[in-house]
Amino acid sequence: MDERTTLTVLVQHTNKEDRDAHINSGMEAGRQEGMDLLEQVAVSLAEQAFAPRTTGTSAPV
Repeated sequence: MDERTTLTVLVQHTNKEDRDAHINSGMEAGRQEGMDLLEQVAVSLAEQAFAPRTTGTSAPV
């Protein structure tokens, strides 16, 4: 599979203190875990979309 999807997440804060509190809250690890799970779902969906399909009929013998 050569196609790629890019997801960009932008988090903006109104001040430095809020930004620092957000960073220090451990949100980075949680965000990464969520992104890893999302990647697994995307890969699974892509595999299903490109998998050979069968019609449910068998060839004559």
